[in-house]
Amino acid sequence: MLDEWNSQLTLTDGADAALAGLGDVPGGPPSALLPPSDLFGLDHRAEYLARGRGHAVAFTVCNDVLFVATSRNFLLRHDLTGDASTVAELEASRNADTRVRRLFVDPLGRHALLTLQTGGHGIIGGSGTLETYYVDGSLKRARPLHKLKGLTLTSVAWSPVLRAQGFTEALLGTEGGGLYELSFEPEGKKERLRQLHELRGETGPIAGLAQVALSAEKRLVLALCGTRLYAFSGGPTLEAVFGGENLLAAAAGGSTAALESRAGYIDLPTQTGGAQLQLLYPAKQPDPATLSDAAGPGGGAFDMPRPEVFAVLSPSGIYYGKLDLDPSVLDPSDHLVKHQLLPAAVLQLQQQGQQQGPPSAAAAASSERPLSLAMTQHHFVLLFPSKLQYVNRTSKGVVQEVPLQRFASPVRGAATMPLGLCRDQLAGRIYVLAGDDALEVDASDEDRDMWRVYLDKGEFRAALVHCRSAAQRNSVYLAQAASLFEEGDYVAAAALYGKVTSSSPSFEEVALRLMETGEPEAVAAFLQTRLETLGKDDKAQATMVATWLTELLLDTLNRALLQPEPGPGPSSSSAGDAERAPGEGSAAYSQAVAQLRSFLQKYVEVLDPGTTIGLLAGYGRLDELMHYARCRGDWESLLEYLLQRQEAERALEVLRRPSVSQELYYKFAPALVAQAPALTVQAWIDVQPPLEPHRLLPALLHFGEPGSSAAGQREALKYVRFCISRLGSEDPAVHNLAVALLSLDASQEQQLLDYLSTARSLTGRPLYDPVHALRLARDRSCLRASVALFCEVGMYEDAVALALTFDGELAASIARQPSDDEALSRKLWLAIARHLIEEGGAEGAPPEPERIRAVTALLESAQGAVRIEDILPLFPDFVEIDAFKDAICSSLEAYNQEIEELKQEMQQATHTVQAIRDDLTRLEHRSAAMDSSEPCARCGRPLHAPPPSSAGPAGGAMPKLFLFPTGNAFHGSCLCAEVAELAPAAQRRRIQQLAERLAGVPEGAAQVPATADAPVASVEQLRQQLEEEIAVEDPYEGEGVARHIGLPFVAPAEEDSWQV
Repeated sequence: MLDEWNSQLTLTDGADAALAGLGDVPGGPPSALLPPSDLFGLDHRAEYLARGRGHAVAFTVCNDVLFVATSRNFLLRHDLTGDASTVAELEASRNADTRVRRLFVDPLGRHALLTLQTGGHGIIGGSGTLETYYVDGSLKRARPLHKLKGLTLTSVAWSPVLRAQGFTEALLGTEGGGLYELSFEPEGKKERLRQLHELRGETGPIAGLAQVALSAEKRLVLALCGTRLYAFSGGPTLEAVFGGENLLAAAAGGSTAALESRAGYIDLPTQTGGAQLQLLYPAKQPDPATLSDAAGPGGGAFDMPRPEVFAVLSPSGIYYGKLDLDPSVLDPSDHLVKHQLLPAAVLQLQQQGQQQGPPSAAAAASSERPLSLAMTQHHFVLLFPSKLQYVNRTSKGVVQEVPLQRFASPVRGAATMPLGLCRDQLAGRIYVLAGDDALEVDASDEDRDMWRVYLDKGEFRAALVHCRSAAQRNSVYLAQAASLFEEGDYVAAAALYGKVTSSSPSFEEVALRLMETGEPEAVAAFLQTRLETLGKDDKAQATMVATWLTELLLDTLNRALLQPEPGPGPSSSSAGDAERAPGEGSAAYSQAVAQLRSFLQKYVEVLDPGTTIGLLAGYGRLDELMHYARCRGDWESLLEYLLQRQEAERALEVLRRPSVSQELYYKFAPALVAQAPALTVQAWIDVQPPLEPHRLLPALLHFGEPGSSAAGQREALKYVRFCISRLGSEDPAVHNLAVALLSLDASQEQQLLDYLSTARSLTGRPLYDPVHALRLARDRSCLRASVALFCEVGMYEDAVALALTFDGELAASIARQPSDDEALSRKLWLAIARHLIEEGGAEGAPPEPERIRAVTALLESAQGAVRIEDILPLFPDFVEIDAFKDAICSSLEAYNQEIEELKQEMQQATHTVQAIRDDLTRLEHRSAAMDSSEPCARCGRPLHAPPPSSAGPAGGAMPKLFLFPTGNAFHGSCLCAEVAELAPAAQRRRIQQLAERLAGVPEGAAQVPATADAPVASVEQLRQQLEEEIAVEDPYEGEGVARHIGLPFVAPAEEDSWQV
């Protein structure tokens, strides 16, 4: 967008009011630098802007692209971010009587409107024909806009939503006060012009125009015309902002009230119209990818940033204010807030005070009026005919002036020096046109002195925001603290004094002065703030301050404790409150306790532990002492303190904290489980990540001994079961403790038996120590468990002997277990039989017939492990054999049955051998039919065709074909090559030798001649040997392929050659 100064002034030859000449002042080099103490600098950015196409008559910078219109009707485009030699140019007209009147460029630098005047000698007030052209950003061609012919454009407001590849809309302001909307047809070939509004009753053109988006559905339009700044709001279209056809009809009927009904305005304090309207936009440049053709039809959209400040340059001065862009504001003029006038007379007085030289020079300088205006974040930049002036918006004072003769030089062919000033709205940079050069205003250091400006005005908060150094902040803190101290706000003043880091005033001076006020809160506030200000290197002072502050907080707590709580009277106190301090339940006391605890927690790293513990103990604050230990992370001391007071539950609460190390669980496990076994075990179970069971077992071992508490035994067993079932522990110590706990009560032996049967690893190995478990079971009279454990350790004889003392069936079940060891099984059954026989001599034993029947039943249970002949020697000699008649007959029948089974097995083996012999005979004479055109499984050639030479020796007495039962057929040489690739080296050599000897004799020969390595042999013999080497199995589906699956693709000797 063209700077509004270019809209108000035309740079042409002979213009007597547009420019101030500098041709008689010798200029310095363009690269001259300002003193380093200045807030602003000027940097040379481009030279030879006109490129010999005349001199500049208008310029603007948009999105780092500089556009220059020259006196010879050329439009040039300079890219300030790339190569300075890359300049695009367009000749708008070759008519010698045509001059550039106006140039407007959108903020993206992609669309431009160029107004040319033919005739009238280029003078604004002269007669002539005006034509407006549309030019795209690349300056390919100038397209005439016929509907704008005759209109004198004075300002343009581009759409708040910009597009790089497509022209959306623009609001045009004319010399007669009319507002028009310019857009193009969807095809982009024909323009559309619509009149939206007309400002009547004002003299002068529309000198400034701007559009701002309030929301997606509402926009704000500002128009500077005459002595008023108009504001229109509405939307979402421009037609909706200005009321559409209704207002146009009202205007045609002469109803001025209807025209102004939708507009708000503010009257400018000037008798003549404003020359320029400026908005301060935040710097925000679009991403090039957003504006590329790939972004979609018409290019990507870019939303203009929202401006913050507006300013109007007028002969009376600078009228400026802030923009309230709240879309809910109803009156459009209410968007313009905090507006005020910076009178021109104030600037002229400051100029006279700063002007050096004779009085005539000062008078001449003061009579100059600014040509153009631009804004930075904190300053106005004013362009005068001979200088640049920077004015602070907050202090309203001139902070710097730069004579332009130091940067500009005369331009040949121009009666006056071309000057211009504009701000790149997207990049946020300000550029100055001086002669044929472009200069950039360096405003990077403009906020250097803003802190002092705000400090002088008493705006301390804003001053702190702009401070750059500790010394500047100290000055602000001291000034604000002195102001508050004078007002009697000692606490707030003390907090500010604490933030001062300079050596003056000293710490002692401030502390004494605050102590003289008699307010301990002020001293505490000073110490608190100073403590927060001190750095890591001031540890000694920080410790001293923190200790002093701790004592003050303790004193405050004591005073709150001694102060009686407000109430109806002493009679209302109960007998239980007799030992309480008067103010223990007061809000002041609770607040003091909370403040002390918060302080201890915050500055735990600063406080000296010994001194702090002494202070807390001296004041009797045991709870705060415990809190301090918690803050220090000294959980070990805290836990010892709690366990000494028998407060195991609170100790467990401490252990549950995420910041507490799990190592303390192990250290304090004995004490905790002794005081509160149930709570402790539950805490062990709940902790995450789980604890290591073997480190907690020492605290539980004594519960596995007889005489320990029943409650402790239950909780220990609960934790052991948790470790086994939930944690899947296989630690032998855990399982040994489980055996010890389960074996304590012999009446509950079944639980122990169930555990012994399930406590095994995946391989079947017991997870406990069987020998240790056996000792416990024997000592605690767990007989069945002892029997099971005897079996577990392989002591079956002892197990049977123990089982026979109380349960014969159990002994029999044990004798059946070693089924794979016949000798042991026979020995166990004999032991049971001997016990049955020998118990006949005992008192109260069953009669002999019953014992014989029991022994006979035992033989049946043994299922052949022992026979009657094994048991008979155990009976006395006088026992009659008739009693064993049935057992002996059964034994004989069993022998006969075994003999018959052996005969059948021998006959079946004979038949199997004969069947195998018959199969081998048939295989020797088996044949198969095949087509000679079938392909070889290796080379793919037909079987009747010769094999490839790469397969190896062929022809002669070599077998021509091999056909396998799998259906694969090979040439003889192809099969040799295939098997040799997979065969070991020795077999590979044998195959090669046999193939070469057979291929070396003619077909039909019976003998193969001898060689140096082999004697004479028959062809049939060599063929048989070759078949044994290569035709034992199909090489594609035999065992050889399976054996080579695990071999690497690269041989070990070739690994180095494959290294990358």
